[in-house]
Amino acid sequence: MTASNAGDIDIADINLLGVDADGGDDITSTFTLTASGTGSSVTVQNVTPATGTTLDSVVLASSDSGVVSFTASSNDLTITAIDGSGLAADSAVINVNDLAAATEITGGAGDITITTSDAGDTVTAGSGDTDIVVTAGDTSITLGSGADTVASLTDDGTEITGFDVSEDVIVLDISVLESNTFTSTSDLVSSVGISVTTALAITIEDETGGSDFTPTSGLILRLSGAHADTAAIEALLELDLQDSSTIVASDSIIVIWSDGANANIGLFEVDTITSGEVAAATFNGEIASLVGIDHTTLTAANFSLQD
Repeated sequence: MTASNAGDIDIADINLLGVDADGGDDITSTFTLTASGTGSSVTVQNVTPATGTTLDSVVLASSDSGVVSFTASSNDLTITAIDGSGLAADSAVINVNDLAAATEITGGAGDITITTSDAGDTVTAGSGDTDIVVTAGDTSITLGSGADTVASLTDDGTEITGFDVSEDVIVLDISVLESNTFTSTSDLVSSVGISVTTALAITIEDETGGSDFTPTSGLILRLSGAHADTAAIEALLELDLQDSSTIVASDSIIVIWSDGANANIGLFEVDTITSGEVAAATFNGEIASLVGIDHTTLTAANFSLQD
């Protein structure tokens, strides 16, 4: 379907009935949505499928200021691929927040907002500015040349390739980090125990190495050196982190650390404090892993807060 000459196509729901073709053979199914010309738009608000339906391909394209928006959310629906490489205009939306299986999603030259499914999608951003919301699942993202943001609302693991420390941003969602999604109902605090709110300035405090490190500032704690895994981080916090007198048991802190190849951002909970030292700490989930990034190059500008 194509909208042009300032025309609008707005579809509230597409029903896929699940009826077999003659002979019972499956057929390849493709939706193509195109908005061309200033003021044109194509919107699909929802797709209602029969049980076990597969939509093989969705192709999205736009030009000038045409806007395309595609939303589908059903555990009965699998969408194999959504090709948005032809989206040249800004303000495109792809939202597949709840599907039966993983989807390959591709962006284009226009600015776009992508909300992934809960099945572990693969997202390839285009050259436009891309805002990505990861709902759940072990998601793999390759960022493009635009100024991109990623909000990971899951501890399932979000792997990001192509992160540009000069312009890309990881969104830290306070309410999610304090929820059971990250196996934590505790208070998210800075490295010195201040409750994190959107009004708090983002700063990174570097752990200098060695024993008995006491944080003095910083919303995020960055560890020096390289570490094998999260168990090693737990052990380091238990060995070296001194309580700043304001962190209490069950508080959680955001930690940046390196495995020698990637910059990892995770949530760690302080379980026990004994005689002014952290005696027990637990890894509560991965926020993001930035493939091939030196963790020391990350700055406060690479993070933002939302609630």
